[in-house]
Parts: sequence; C-alpha cells; structure tokens
Amino acid sequence: MDNFPLNTADLLILGVVLLSTLFALSRGFVRELLSLAAWAGATFVTIYGFSTARPFAYEILAIPILADIILAVVLFIASLLTFSLIGRAIAARVKESKLKPLDRGLGLFFGLIRGGLLVSLFYLMFAWMMPSRDQPGWAQDSKLMPLVALGASLLSELVPDDEEKERIEVLRGAREQTLDVISIGRLFQRFTDPKSAAADGKSGYNKEERGAMERLIERHQ
Repeated sequence: MDNFPLNTADLLILGVVLLSTLFALSRGFVRELLSLAAWAGATFVTIYGFSTARPFAYEILAIPILADIILAVVLFIASLLTFSLIGRAIAARVKESKLKPLDRGLGLFFGLIRGGLLVSLFYLMFAWMMPSRDQPGWAQDSKLMPLVALGASLLSELVPDDEEKERIEVLRGAREQTLDVISIGRLFQRFTDPKSAAADGKSGYNKEERGAMERLIERHQ
C-alpha cells in the first residue's frame, strides 16, 4: 500500500470527479443544464415573488414569522417542481432524438468540469481555513492536489480581495475556536480526572493548552 502512487486525498478527488461525470453522462447535458436552471429559477421566483405573495400568506396565518417561512418554502418547492417537470420533458425529447449521442458527450464534458469545480471549491475553503504550511501530510503528499490548487486559485480570482480576506478571517476564526474547544476540553478532563493526567506523565500545560487559555481570556476581556 505504501508503494501505491495515490493516497487518500487523490482517491477522494478522483471519486468526486468520477461520480459527477457518470451522473452527468447518464442524465445528459441538456437535463443537467436544465436542472441547474430549475434551481436558479426557483431561487429567482422565491426572492422576487415573496413580497408579492406575503399579504396573502398573512391572511391565512396570523404569525408573521411562521407565515414567511412557510411561504418561502412553498414558493421554492412549487417553482422547483414546475421547472424540473418542464426540464425533464425537454430532456426526454432530446434523448429520443438524433441528438442523444451529442447530449451524452456534452454531459460527459459537463460532469468533468463540474467535478473539477467542486473539488477546487472544497480545496479553496480548506486553504482559507488552513494555509499550505499547516496542512496535514495527506494533503501535501497528494499527487493531484497541485491541479486542484490551480483550479482553486482561478476561482479565488473571481472573489473580490476584501470579501476574500473577510471569508479567510471567518474560517480561520472558526478553526481556532474549534481547536480551543478541544484544548479546553482536555484541560477540563485533566482537572476532573487527575489519574488521566498522571497516566500521561505530563506536568503543567503544553503550548497548545496555554494558547487556548490565553485566547479564551482575551475574548472575555
């Protein structure tokens, strides 16, 4: 297994791209494209139809918050089902026509592109949360990760610098808080269970625990 050229990260990347490709190949390009259009159309109808339909919802339900939630859900699901049925009917016509081979070929290409975009997007969020120097070995040793990183860099260029910095700070802050919770949990366990601390053979606090305590104190000052 050590001589296997691909590690776990590579297999996950290939799995996502392969599933996306097979799914698009079986459904066809037209149906995949119309599915995306259905979701976009449902979102559009929900956003722009909400204010128009809100007075009617308030006449049925006396609780405004509940009426808003139910109205948004009903608008989205109803419009999504409507657009999806229309899309399926169009896709079925294409599959029955002479364009079926072209539709499946374009679907294969679409699935590859979508799979690459998905793994690049996941890596972009992962890189925002954890810089490359702090990434675990399985990410640094991946053979396919440089290609994914290239795709992620292209995606990051589409995000304005100010928004990108804000997202990076939010994700890294969430990561630090998660690590702090884990460290504080270990400290609490050492306080409540002295035997476990004695079994570890450690006295005092390590660097990670001291950092977590300092950040916790700073947040509450």
